[in-house]
Amino acid sequence: MKEAKKLYQGTINDYSEAINRKLKRLYIYNHSGQVKHLLAQIESQQGNTEAALTLYQNVISDSDAAIQSEMECDACRTAIHHNRGTAKAALEDYDSAIEDYDMSIKLNPKYAKAYYNRGKAKQALGQQEAAEADFAKAKELDPNL
Repeated sequence: MKEAKKLYQGTINDYSEAINRKLKRLYIYNHSGQVKHLLAQIESQQGNTEAALTLYQNVISDSDAAIQSEMECDACRTAIHHNRGTAKAALEDYDSAIEDYDMSIKLNPKYAKAYYNRGKAKQALGQQEAAEADFAKAKELDPNL
């Protein structure tokens, strides 16, 4: 676990350097957000709640910056909205997470993971029927999910 944290932190530092140099920012923000999310999960599993919350907030900030940058790549935007939604859900901001999942699904209606995670957010809000519909759609699109 310690080695994974070290590698993730090194990756984040590399992405930060690339962002500072303005190299393909949209992709970098997306990948940086994914790595920060993984590191936040590790921090959370180890009981470092404050560190995890900070990382999730950083994912949201990175996603916001990516969304405000060039928006030519629908696949990238799909992933960025999904990443931001997942970070918001981790922070228990389920309504905002659902908005991001909705956008991710709008950009790619076949993105099973977005349906699944939107279902989890709806479930957290007590919207069981809507959650079940999302879970069914996710399973239809990707039986392995």
